[in-house]
Amino acid sequence: MRVNDVSSYVLLNRPYSESSFIVDLFTREYGRHAVMAKGARRFKSKQRGLLLPFQPVLVSWSGKGEVPTLTNIEIDLDRFAGWQLELTGKAKLCGFYCNELLAALMQRGDPHARLFDFYDQTIKRLLEQTSKSEVDETLFDILRDFELCLIRESGYAVSFDHDAMSKHPILANESYELIPKRGFVKARDETQGFSGSHFLGHVILSLSDAATAQSKSADRSSGKRLMRAILSDVLGHKRIYSRELFIPRV
Repeated sequence: MRVNDVSSYVLLNRPYSESSFIVDLFTREYGRHAVMAKGARRFKSKQRGLLLPFQPVLVSWSGKGEVPTLTNIEIDLDRFAGWQLELTGKAKLCGFYCNELLAALMQRGDPHARLFDFYDQTIKRLLEQTSKSEVDETLFDILRDFELCLIRESGYAVSFDHDAMSKHPILANESYELIPKRGFVKARDETQGFSGSHFLGHVILSLSDAATAQSKSADRSSGKRLMRAILSDVLGHKRIYSRELFIPRV
């Protein structure tokens, strides 16, 4: 099988031998895909400088099996136009966090064009923040948006609008319990706010598609805890190392 000029991003590289890498790609047409970059670890390799995260590339490969051979990689000039910065600092950590989530939750060979386009926009939003040295709320908002898109597109989404048991609309002033792999159900007691897996309805609604930027901002702190609870259930025992580098954690 031969594939030419696929819009891609590099998620991560793993040394395969003294001279080669196994490259984990996120592609628009083929989803998450692995290729063998033969000779790319050599100092003089032309591919080495292009097999880096967070830059839009066009990738070609050929061969049979699950790990074909990389035949060409080049900057995607159409998508790269106007990019003057590289991700640095906290914005770069956010980028690695997104990459780790993609690698943990996406099945190989499962295309998600909408998610790819959203990831592309996420990297551009992070580039706008890369000159800032402190973690501000804008970075958290960018990550929340990406997390929501990822769990929806990869099939792990829960409803943020309706009770999973009664199917009634979630009410802003009621307390709800997060049930793993099911969604939110009205709490069996009168617990208010966040306590364990309990959340007020307005916090849940702040993560729905219909939520306004104002409501998302007002419930940002509780929304972080809610997304962390959802992702913890989805990830299971998989560990996201880049998240541990944030203080406070994301």
